[in-house]
Amino acid sequence: MMTLPKKIMTSVLLAAVFLLGVGVWVLSMSRNAVPQESAPVISIEGWVYTPIYVEWINEFESKHPEYHIEVRTFRSPEQLFDELNAAISANAAPQFAEVSGMYGIPQLADSGMLLDLTRHFTEELWGQLHPALVSSFAYQEGQWAMPLGGEVPVVYYNLNLLELAGIEETAIKDSAGMLQAASKLTLSPRGNASSEKWGLAVDREVPWYLINWANSYNGSALSDARWEKAILLWHELVFGEQQVMKRLQHHLAASDFVNGQVAMLISSSGKLPMLSQYIGGKFSFAWQPLPLLGEPQQARYTANAKGMALLPSQPDKVEAAKQLLAFLMESEAQGDLLQSGGQLPAHEAFLAEFADGGLSPMSETLLSVRDRLRQAPPDSSQLMLWHRLMEISEQVELNEELDIKQQVRSLLRLSSE
Repeated sequence: MMTLPKKIMTSVLLAAVFLLGVGVWVLSMSRNAVPQESAPVISIEGWVYTPIYVEWINEFESKHPEYHIEVRTFRSPEQLFDELNAAISANAAPQFAEVSGMYGIPQLADSGMLLDLTRHFTEELWGQLHPALVSSFAYQEGQWAMPLGGEVPVVYYNLNLLELAGIEETAIKDSAGMLQAASKLTLSPRGNASSEKWGLAVDREVPWYLINWANSYNGSALSDARWEKAILLWHELVFGEQQVMKRLQHHLAASDFVNGQVAMLISSSGKLPMLSQYIGGKFSFAWQPLPLLGEPQQARYTANAKGMALLPSQPDKVEAAKQLLAFLMESEAQGDLLQSGGQLPAHEAFLAEFADGGLSPMSETLLSVRDRLRQAPPDSSQLMLWHRLMEISEQVELNEELDIKQQVRSLLRLSSE
């Protein structure tokens, strides 16, 4: 009869033999099994300056786990443009980048580092896009970005201050009415001269507003009379009988409007999300399209088109970026631009979804100008014109006696250089 220690030892040995056999069997099965490989994740990088696009890029990534997108954000199209040029020179450019139709498209196209998108998307798609927004990225027979939406210049106004001053919203539908209202609002609506409230402020995109005033009509923009009227209007804002705008304070314009120190703000429709967030319930506000020069029914706006450009990369990365662009052209994203982003959607096929109402009054107003956009293809002088207009506006604000006719002649010379 075996003693207890021998029984325990025998049991341990049998268990060890069993486990060894099981291990050999598992190892054999694992060697013979077909390996299950997951598809590699494709990583791409994109640069944007419009916050709402970041939200939709993240949405795309959540629906497409096969793609990973690194997004870098910039504070302005000018900053992104400068950084993109540097990245192109260093061979470190992203796979896609947001670009403005108002700023630098010819220079980027001439670098040879943007893909011509006419070869990457169908004629059917191009035919469904707003022609004015498409034209903003058309240069030398190429299409250098996919237009997603377009901002238009608007004047926001504090409804509470207008009511106190007894001013109707309809009074600011033309430039003369806007100036009269701004003058009355600069004189405090409560009659308190020490209140330091201003009737009007203009944000940093001054060249865009001057371009809109000068180019109200389709056709040649290089008319000295048009530019002279636009710059004279700017002079009137600063040095008119009732000065309605602080000089050289455009970087504070939006915050002054939010804080109630300014009654009206000339800005972009795309600033709506930011203004709504910071104003909250402090006061009621609305907008109208920026009053242009000339007959209101004939006037045309120069939109600030927002688009995505693609840059050369590995084929799978280019395909990933194309899939993202296709997603941004879908109805949900396009509708969000109109309802939340303060932009006209580029894809006109989806506009019928909003024809039966359901939009806010401000979105309805924005939609009403979609047939009043002028086609504005960029040319090589675009960037110089932008910087020259910024310089002229600053000189006007610094010098009441500035020779405006001479400044206009300097603008016209840009077209012949």
